[in-house]
Amino acid sequence: MEEKLKILELVRDGKVNPEQGLELLDAIEEGGTPKIVENFVGLHADKGPARHLRITSLSSKGNKTSFHIPLGVIRFAYSLFPNSLHFTINNRQLDVEELMERIYKAEKGVIYQDDSENVVFELV
Repeated sequence: MEEKLKILELVRDGKVNPEQGLELLDAIEEGGTPKIVENFVGLHADKGPARHLRITSLSSKGNKTSFHIPLGVIRFAYSLFPNSLHFTINNRQLDVEELMERIYKAEKGVIYQDDSENVVFELV
């Protein structure tokens, strides 16, 4: 049961797509070992385009907050309100056109990080 929950978490976090999740569930049902999940993720984790924008923030009290926004949601919102999307971090406004260009390319990696690494925008 623990392996199934791990697979569902991987799908939820966007580390594997739903089809890959079903493939893993089938492998476990057929008597596969828990190691199969780790091996599968290792093979597929970095393949394919980014699917989420992960924003991570570290507060002055040391509390870390992280959330994922599906890239499709960002693209949709931008298509509806292209002049209304703004990101201001530590009194610095990000270049939305550059940010959206990176989002449309969907290349994984850090797209913004403040000087103290307290705020990180990353495509995952």
